[in-house]
Amino acid sequence: MTDIPGQSPLTRSKTDWTSWLQLVFSVIVFIALVGMGLLVLVSPVLSSLPGQTGGLSMDSMVLIMGFSMLALALFPLLSTITSALQLAGKKQPAWLTGPKNWLKGLPILVALLMLLAWFLIGRGANPVWLLSLLTMLCILLPITWLARVGSGKEWGNFPKRDAGLLTFSIGFSTPLILLVELILVFILLVVFGFVVAAIPGLQQVLEQVLTNWAQYAQDPEQLLEALRPLLTNGWVIGLLFFLLSGLAPLVEELLKTLGVWFLKNQAITPAQGFVAGVMSGAGFALVEGLFNATQALSGSSGADWLFLILGRFGGSLLHIFNGGLMGWALAKTWQDRKVWRVVGIFALVFVLHGVWNAFALAAGVFPFLQGGLESTSWYYLPLGVIFVVVLAAFLAVSRRLTGGSKVRELL
Repeated sequence: MTDIPGQSPLTRSKTDWTSWLQLVFSVIVFIALVGMGLLVLVSPVLSSLPGQTGGLSMDSMVLIMGFSMLALALFPLLSTITSALQLAGKKQPAWLTGPKNWLKGLPILVALLMLLAWFLIGRGANPVWLLSLLTMLCILLPITWLARVGSGKEWGNFPKRDAGLLTFSIGFSTPLILLVELILVFILLVVFGFVVAAIPGLQQVLEQVLTNWAQYAQDPEQLLEALRPLLTNGWVIGLLFFLLSGLAPLVEELLKTLGVWFLKNQAITPAQGFVAGVMSGAGFALVEGLFNATQALSGSSGADWLFLILGRFGGSLLHIFNGGLMGWALAKTWQDRKVWRVVGIFALVFVLHGVWNAFALAAGVFPFLQGGLESTSWYYLPLGVIFVVVLAAFLAVSRRLTGGSKVRELL
């Protein structure tokens, strides 16, 4: 079946079963996300927890999670609509295939939303539902903008394909990644247990923390101080770096673009492969970013909230760009059979991801080793440099492959 940019073919084809599979899968994912989101939002836990005027609020965590699930449900909803129209032999709606400039104002909108949230948190205002909604939007909208930038002139040409890739990433690839990572974490915990048992004093520290867990759970700083002998041990630090800078990037970069493989026999161009990878990476970034955002209101100041949101933008950019590079490498290799390209690009994205995670972890570990619980801005300087380099590379590669706009045209 050959896709016509901007619309679906008006006749059915032999590969129409893919549209049926996409439709069924999208409906399942949509119902699951909406159901879980509503269940979280109306949970009796929400009404039983006391509201707070500052600091960590379980209300905000629950609200952000509920809003996030409902926001994620929008993508399988789009996939359901586009695949149903494909099966019915009808054109895709104009709002998906028409003008492509309506997302250009997103950076300005996000900046205004961030300023509003920063102002409210700084004044001690506590409309928890509003701050939670703003947090969710400040994660969702930048990822949408990055997907639009990465797609360039391909944006809106294949709405069913793009929505399907996002849905597959949200509903299958990302949960699979999380499952594999959980299994690996369990294995490392077993290794961690042997390390603790073999080093005098560490086992007693762990036993003390477990015994007084209820007390420590109310005071994260006290918990960190109690765990200091454990967290400053070289073997434990090594395990953390191995997990976050080695295993996690390996698993995520291997599985994140699984959806692109569905396009192997569709003779996609390298540019379309890049966009497919961008959509796959965006799906992963959405899930990771939105659920990590449940911690966004745990700080006591607007600066803490702003710092987390900006950090998530950097992480989302990395996932989307890496996904795009892998999608391009796969599509190009399916054309000329040069497997070395995929191997080389995978090595690149793995190293880039691992270095990013290593510096992020170091920014939290090194100040702790020096006796402090707060990181200074200097520890995040390498991350800032990496972010600028990756953003410049993303814009340049997107413009070259997909005919995207110049930076000034995107703002």
